[in-house]
Amino acid sequence: MSRGFGWRSWCSVAVEFEAWRVALGVGLAVLVLTAPAAVARDIEQIESVGSAAIWREAVSDETGTPRDRAVRDALKEAVHTSALSWVAIVGELDLDRLAAALGDDPYVFVSRFHVVEDRGVQPALFNANPEVESEYRVIVEVYVDRDLIRERLVAGGMLEAPSGKVATNRTRIALEGLDDYQAYESIRIALLGGVGARSATPVEAMPGRIVLAVDSNLTGFELLRALEGAIPRHLELVPLQVDPDLLRLRVSIGALDLPEPEGDSSSQSQPALDPIDTIGRNRY
Repeated sequence: MSRGFGWRSWCSVAVEFEAWRVALGVGLAVLVLTAPAAVARDIEQIESVGSAAIWREAVSDETGTPRDRAVRDALKEAVHTSALSWVAIVGELDLDRLAAALGDDPYVFVSRFHVVEDRGVQPALFNANPEVESEYRVIVEVYVDRDLIRERLVAGGMLEAPSGKVATNRTRIALEGLDDYQAYESIRIALLGGVGARSATPVEAMPGRIVLAVDSNLTGFELLRALEGAIPRHLELVPLQVDPDLLRLRVSIGALDLPEPEGDSSSQSQPALDPIDTIGRNRY
């Protein structure tokens, strides 16, 4: 007849089970400690202004509310700003290549975002179309996945793998006393063209004040001098503050240069010209 397990037998089984449980726990701990750590993503935080035109009449191809379109515009600006720290843009062809590489959906590259300020409906500032009198404007804090952007740029042939990040200086330019869109656009074009900045992204906009985040090889006084030499002649920049990472400038708008009136040149006395003109804009 089977005698079954005695007290000593049960104790032996219990001890063996406890030893097995401890060994299993130690083994799992070792696996956890030796498992490769998750690779951290390269996430960049960018504050961006987005705007959406409000037309006098509804536009059939526009979807979403003005606020939704303004948020999307802010995300797109943030993605492009991050991308421009990798590549240099020379002309319209490069801009087209960049747009093609990044595609139409900025949400693909955004880890998360939240609206910092909802400015609502404002007078049109970022749209020069005469049919647009107002726009919806937001300021959004965007967390951009730079790894995904880099992969797209490599795939689009705009960036060498595995490296290629361009050294950059980030300077904020606060333009004060500026309510004219054409003057704003002229300054932004001068930054991207004559100055050679990689990006000039609006990050703050209110009546009389626009702040641009500029990525370039210049800082402070160098950037100011380069900008003064690149803007149209009817614009004047009065420095209010010049720091390596911040320029506060008052913008003064003068009269545009008009062509000379047509007429009989023989009836007007012409001053004698020296062989070398020393009274030009650059004094040479």
